[in-house]
Amino acid sequence: MFATPLAQPLTLFCIGGDDVSTATTAVYCDGIDDKNRITIKKNGPSSQFELSAGATLAKVSGVKAKKFNAFVGVLNGGSSSFYVNAKTPETGTAGANGLHGITLGSDYNQATSQGGSTALFAVFDRALSNAECGTLLDVATNFYGITIGS
Repeated sequence: MFATPLAQPLTLFCIGGDDVSTATTAVYCDGIDDKNRITIKKNGPSSQFELSAGATLAKVSGVKAKKFNAFVGVLNGGSSSFYVNAKTPETGTAGANGLHGITLGSDYNQATSQGGSTALFAVFDRALSNAECGTLLDVATNFYGITIGS
């Protein structure tokens, strides 16, 4: 739990992989309880990655099952952005929840796990620019060998 909850705008950066099939849900990060959740997960039934802070912003392209993936979630209410293995984000609303704490590799109640490992996780207390998000994704390529699209 954070001493002071982080309100939006904020940015999450995650590099992680799962060992589950495309049809299985994998939760990379979540909040610490059922209130004020911010989640990055692979929704198995729809085979897409999702950023959620009360509403869901989904990214279908770029999904790599059983591989490491790079995620940047810029949470800024209705002007949120979600990058998944690409420098062009999905944009829209992801909700207004803040971050009161973080659970890595599982949802808050341990019901659904990531089924893999997290190599890097960072929280920024502001909305990063598109150029800054691109720099983070360059880290994914340079240090982790993840192919990042345009």
